[in-house]
Amino acid sequence: MRMKFDFSSWPRTGAALAALGLAVGVALAAGCLFTPAEAQEGIRTTSDPCFWDNLDWDELSSSEQKAWMALGWTAAAWDSDDENDTSLPDSDYKVWDEFTVREKAALQALGYDRELWNKFDSAECP
Repeated sequence: MRMKFDFSSWPRTGAALAALGLAVGVALAAGCLFTPAEAQEGIRTTSDPCFWDNLDWDELSSSEQKAWMALGWTAAAWDSDDENDTSLPDSDYKVWDEFTVREKAALQALGYDRELWNKFDSAECP
């Protein structure tokens, strides 16, 4: 049995869902959201919080670069060896709960969860 929802009987809910659908559509078209398909395609995952630190920007796949760009990273910031570099993104200093939904989706695509990110936050990478 198919269920049919008639949002015309729920004007506020229907309008809210339509607005949400429009916002998501615009964000996807602009490349601002990470979709589950992108999260799986071309992105390596790891349980080693220092894995990414050992790669240069040009060693990342385009999907990996897109995920890191969602966190504010650029090639220049990524390849900088200066620990005090002011070009490092704010995400480098955030704890898990401070990330936006978009940033968390990018981190999850890269294999991070709250526990691994917090481990990375305090890790000393070689």
